[in-house]
Amino acid sequence: MQPYTINVSGSERHDGEKPYTYVLNTESLPEAKAAAWLYHLWFAQSEQGLVAFDGTIPNQPNWWDAHARNADVVVIDCPEFPCHPGIPSQCTDRCHRDAIVEPTSCRCPFAWHWIYRTPQTCLPVGAIDRLKELGYDLPTSPPEETTW
Repeated sequence: MQPYTINVSGSERHDGEKPYTYVLNTESLPEAKAAAWLYHLWFAQSEQGLVAFDGTIPNQPNWWDAHARNADVVVIDCPEFPCHPGIPSQCTDRCHRDAIVEPTSCRCPFAWHWIYRTPQTCLPVGAIDRLKELGYDLPTSPPEETTW
């Protein structure tokens, strides 16, 4: 296995917000893209299994609705934000080598995070089933955009 850098974004990209950048160890780039997309879907979009595909919060009044729009999460692989083998920079801060260390002297031009390295950065048991219950479509390959 080797590290891969993967960029994932939700609907915030339509407002010009940069994608989230994740680094994870996998066997291949397609496997890394799928894993990072699923990670973002669980932790950011569904807020760890609370928010349904349509932006509603099941069993709560409508005024609790979190997003009020359908999930829109894609892998971003473009010249400005390329997905690639390796880590995104040669930053020497230990936070990029050791997932349990907080950043201390990071000078990276953008934030990036290791995922699937500690229990806190892994999907919990049952996450995929919960996403399906909430109406999320989980394709074999994640949706991808090649322009920014």
